[in-house]
Amino acid sequence: MLYLWFAGNMLYGAYAAAEGLYFGLVIQPQLFAFFTLLNILQVYWYAHKWSMAKTLVACVVLCAAYAGLHVGFWQADLRAIADHRDSAVTFLGVLPAIFIAVGFFPEFYVCIKEQSVEMSNFFIMLDILGGVFSTISLAFDHTFDY
Repeated sequence: MLYLWFAGNMLYGAYAAAEGLYFGLVIQPQLFAFFTLLNILQVYWYAHKWSMAKTLVACVVLCAAYAGLHVGFWQADLRAIADHRDSAVTFLGVLPAIFIAVGFFPEFYVCIKEQSVEMSNFFIMLDILGGVFSTISLAFDHTFDY
């Protein structure tokens, strides 16, 4: 779940930057990826009882992979835009949404298995806040398509 969110936000951040979207829509996936990385590291630290050194090495490796893939997909997006390959641009814009959506499925499984909605309410709140902030960011965009 967390790795899908991490990858999805890396892809969406590259797409948003290449498309020249408003700054808020470019930085939002970066922040979400950062908080997802913190959660991944917490799982290694607390659940798997990794040492601090091992956790920091995992952090460096994940950050390096994120940065390299982010730049690569950003360049791929820019190239697809320059070559007017609309299907490739659309694919690179839809793929992150699929990753992020599929990342929610394990949460639904846990809720059904444990017959609990506590965690689900938290995720719903995060999703609603993401939608609210994305909508608010439109007000600050210099071009608004009615």
